[in-house]
Amino acid sequence: MSGIVLPSGVDARKFVLTTSEDERLGFAVVEGSELHLWSKEAGSRNGWTQSRVFNLRTLLPVDVHLTTSPRVVGFADGVGVIILWAADGFFTFNPKSGEVMKIEDNREKGTTTVCNVVPYRSFYAPQWGYNFA
Repeated sequence: MSGIVLPSGVDARKFVLTTSEDERLGFAVVEGSELHLWSKEAGSRNGWTQSRVFNLRTLLPVDVHLTTSPRVVGFADGVGVIILWAADGFFTFNPKSGEVMKIEDNREKGTTTVCNVVPYRSFYAPQWGYNFA
């Protein structure tokens, strides 16, 4: 098991691990209304480089209320999509394309706070009669 030392000032409760565009270890964190992407420096034990910063006020649809700071709640590695939670629901964001999509959310408004999302993909193989997850 290995530990990860984050850059100073990054709240360890508010980030998710990702892979960077060049397939290195990375992480995403929201600070205020900005999404920050970091990647691990090659050959460095504790070195991180902030690779990109996105303004969520211009990124998310205009009707999304940013009364509370959005949160990064998940990352889908196979497709490189970051999952964000804002007061109005869940959104996926693809840093490569800049595409943002709202995720259907069937919860009653204000009923639950979500801390983390673990995305997974599965498929059904009829010849074997079960799902692979």
